[in-house]
Amino acid sequence: MRVPVTLCCALCATLMVSCCGEGQKAKGEESLARRAGSKVGETWTQFASGVGAGVALTVPVELSEELRDRGLTKTVARSLGGDARGKGFTVYLIAAKALTGDLVARAFDKEGQEIGRTRVRIELAADDAKYVTFSFDPEMDANLVAKYAISLSRRGAMAEAR
Repeated sequence: MRVPVTLCCALCATLMVSCCGEGQKAKGEESLARRAGSKVGETWTQFASGVGAGVALTVPVELSEELRDRGLTKTVARSLGGDARGKGFTVYLIAAKALTGDLVARAFDKEGQEIGRTRVRIELAADDAKYVTFSFDPEMDANLVAKYAISLSRRGAMAEAR
């Protein structure tokens, strides 16, 4: 896991930069331990703020060639977190042409094996866009997901307005 290694490196670097070369403490100056503790606390606060900002992780999502040929594109995709909020992702879809029908999202692990599947009904007018959320079964281990792929559902008909 990267977080503990990154945290340890950041803390060590902060301590070295903050405390080395200071020499003996002058009268009335804070102790080395207090200065180090202050710098570690400051660094930890900045680190925690960064981690908090990164909680809504972006996830790799691919659109099938067929969807792209029908004028569908995507921008940002974010994980639902895999906890009590649900397992899955939300993606911003943009339709150049009107689309109505079922999309299927598949979750794949790092070996390319499918580990989850879900369907969502969409209705997008020409030159329309919206966030679409794909929620997976609670049994799926979201930590194993390497990427998601969205395609047309073979069960439901996909209509393209002309």
